[in-house]
Amino acid sequence: MKFFNLQNKILNSLMLPFVLGSVILVAVEVISLLNSYVTNSFTDMLYLHVETLKEILGYIFCYFSVLMLTKGKSSIKAFAAVLCIALFNSAFKSAGGREVSYLLALILACVFIFCFNKLSTAISYIIIPIASLLFGYATGLLSGEIESMLLNFSNSHFSDNVISAVLFGGINSIFSLFDSELFSNLLYYKSAGGSLLYNEQMITGVKDLFERGYSGNLVSVYLSGRYYQMFALLGLSVSVANELKGIQKKVLLIVSFLSLISGNLSLMILFLILENILMLVPVILLSMLSYACAALLKLGVGHLGSGSIIELAMTLNGRWVYVLAGSAVLAVTGYFCAKYFIEKNGISDCLNVYIPTRLNSLLKSLGGIENIIRIKNGNAEVRNPQLVNFLNEDYEIRDNIIICKNNMIADLEEYLE
Repeated sequence: MKFFNLQNKILNSLMLPFVLGSVILVAVEVISLLNSYVTNSFTDMLYLHVETLKEILGYIFCYFSVLMLTKGKSSIKAFAAVLCIALFNSAFKSAGGREVSYLLALILACVFIFCFNKLSTAISYIIIPIASLLFGYATGLLSGEIESMLLNFSNSHFSDNVISAVLFGGINSIFSLFDSELFSNLLYYKSAGGSLLYNEQMITGVKDLFERGYSGNLVSVYLSGRYYQMFALLGLSVSVANELKGIQKKVLLIVSFLSLISGNLSLMILFLILENILMLVPVILLSMLSYACAALLKLGVGHLGSGSIIELAMTLNGRWVYVLAGSAVLAVTGYFCAKYFIEKNGISDCLNVYIPTRLNSLLKSLGGIENIIRIKNGNAEVRNPQLVNFLNEDYEIRDNIIICKNNMIADLEEYLE
């Protein structure tokens, strides 16, 4: 399961970028709200500057991942990768792309890491810029096609019912992983989000409707679910954090609670996916459930920014009991959903290592994954032999080396290499 170990290495290299990125997103949300509710030249200028700050996130993610995962931890290679991300961004925008995602930058960084580790330095410096330009141009062209397809799909499949809320919640959670508003903006500001004659004006897009005082079904279907989604995913991430150790645990909790303040769930979702890609399934299911509940309850609570807890306090209407009670229920649902999913899929309690459920009892009898130093030649070297349960398995001990006569320990080796 080398893929899971690669995920773990990438995640460990990004602890500082996750915290820094979360702080930047909080600043973006605060300035965005200020610009939405107090419009003047100063807030406009401030918003432009903080949006520019957000755009450097991709460079930060690329720099640290390449720095930490290339042999020798070369800052020169990391800086070269950052310059190649700049080439990618230029090609992406020239081909019609509107947004540059830090997840795309991270995917490119993985290509850079592979080239630096597997190829000679000279060949790497030739291949990487070319790959950046080609990939940037290709994804820029593709983003235009995707937007057209999404607009056609949205116009024909979305209305003001619960099914639309479920579809929107699921699809938008995937785009949130890319920190992209490509899909949501079609409903927030374009005809896919509804057009109504409101106060003798034809208004298009659910956010524009909400800004002018509308709080009907469209707001409940496309905007209210964000608040439930925040707490559902918070419960999910707290449950995952309980399975983590050390710095990962602290960073996930920091990112999760800053996501509540910013309303931007992209870094929280990215952390969960890097912890284990299988976590994408409960993220999508909980998002769909959150938007469905908001639509069924007709909350009518919207947002002009990202939908942060700050904005929730500012826009909370007479249905605050439903908002608070629903948020609490979904947070608990998210917590136990993650707990069940982790146990069901054999995701261990230590740094993203995948262990099949058939080996869980063996792992427990050895004192847990954190008690194992290494496995070599079918034998396990452990930190504390007293934690080993000799009643469960047929073990022989020599110092801190555990030998299993039925050779079961050898099955663990491929997952812990």
